[in-house]
This record gives sequence, structure tokens and C-alpha cells, in this order.
Amino acid sequence: MPLLLLGVVLYVLVQDRFPFNDRDWKALYKSQMARDYRISSRLTSQCKELIQAHLDPNPSTRGSMLELMQHEWFGADKASLLDKDDD
Repeated sequence: MPLLLLGVVLYVLVQDRFPFNDRDWKALYKSQMARDYRISSRLTSQCKELIQAHLDPNPSTRGSMLELMQHEWFGADKASLLDKDDD
């Protein structure tokens, strides 16, 4: 579960909103299990990949801490988070 929460935090940091937003816990769980969230087209493919890997509802296929630390986006200059054509 902690790596899923890391995915949520990363999502919030780069999208300025929560990936799953419902007051009902059952609906929230269903949204998470269905991967019912949107990722902005403005984000780089590396950032999208990292978010998707850490919002994976299946713990056995969810990204690991080691994968996160070794991911090219994690070590990249965060100013390059958004694609350049948005300027």
C-alpha cells in the first residue's frame, strides 16, 4: 500500500488534483481497481509511466521502490516535467 500512496502523492504533485476523488469508500476503491483516473497529455511519457506503475492496483505488479529510484524521470531535472510545447 505505501507505494500506491506514493503514486497518489506523485499524481497530486504533477496534476494538482487527486487521481481518485469520492467520499464513498466503496466508490473510491472501485475507481482505484478500475484505474479510473486521467493523466494530462502535458506530462512527459516518463512521468506518465511512473504514475501508472505506482497507481497499479495489483501489489504484485505495482512499481517497486527500487524501480522508482532507478527510473529516468526520478533523476531528471524536474523543470522538464512538462513538455516544452506548453510554454
